[in-house]
Amino acid sequence: MQQETFRPQETQRQIGLFCVLLITFSGIFYGLLVLSAGTAERWLSSPLPGLFMWCPGAAALVTCLLTRRSVRGLGWSWGGLRYYAMAYALPLAFGLPVYALLWWSGLGEFDPARLHALAAKTILPPGPVGLAGAVLVVLVLAPFGVVSALGEEIGWRGFLVPRLGRLVDLRRTSLIIGLLWSLWHYPLIFLVVPNLLPELPIWFGTLCFTMMVVAASGIYTWLRVRSDSVFPAALLHATSNTFLFGMDRLTVHHTPFFSHEYGLGLAIAIPLVAWPFWRRLSDLDQVDK
Repeated sequence: MQQETFRPQETQRQIGLFCVLLITFSGIFYGLLVLSAGTAERWLSSPLPGLFMWCPGAAALVTCLLTRRSVRGLGWSWGGLRYYAMAYALPLAFGLPVYALLWWSGLGEFDPARLHALAAKTILPPGPVGLAGAVLVVLVLAPFGVVSALGEEIGWRGFLVPRLGRLVDLRRTSLIIGLLWSLWHYPLIFLVVPNLLPELPIWFGTLCFTMMVVAASGIYTWLRVRSDSVFPAALLHATSNTFLFGMDRLTVHHTPFFSHEYGLGLAIAIPLVAWPFWRRLSDLDQVDK
């Protein structure tokens, strides 16, 4: 990874400023969500969530501006093609088993009518059905979420990974970012989930979400360091969101305790897929430092 030389105290000040700006920018959206309490679905269908996802990116860019640091270190190279292929494949690796089991077990039911509605939004011909059709439709839609996902990834991976990686090893870097990433979502979980999934206990959804995000953080860190780019991480973020939300929309009569990003399915599947990446982070520490 191409890195600037940082002094520890200066790096700590940059991270502190980033966190202050992140809280400030995000607080505006938390406030808007509080004001829209009871209308969470309307909030989610508005442009606000996409703008909210740019809070980490905005905090990173403003931090670089205020501290007179170049934004070149945020990971603007393109990286290798194989990292983009991984960004497409990984959501299938942890998402397909969860939803295949959900449909096979009867805990949820696949709805072909919803698949036709999703297919109508793509350039694909009408009529794809079944799991293969669902995967194809969702993957075609996935890149449209990169613009929003890039906002988060500029902050978490573009800014924080190289800076925290200078202070601690990459495993602890991934753990810290995963916990911050989770904590940043908590106000949304507390305000949105009770409206969307009233039968799901908040503590259960929060625990499953945290397990999922912290585990995934190791994958994102590995991609960022190996590719020297923030873009594969942004594509993985977009593909994951589109695939998982798409599979949720294609499923009816399902239990929230297993599906969704607040269910047990992904809280188990993502750590299993992420484990090899966490193991390889120590190797990257030796190369990177």
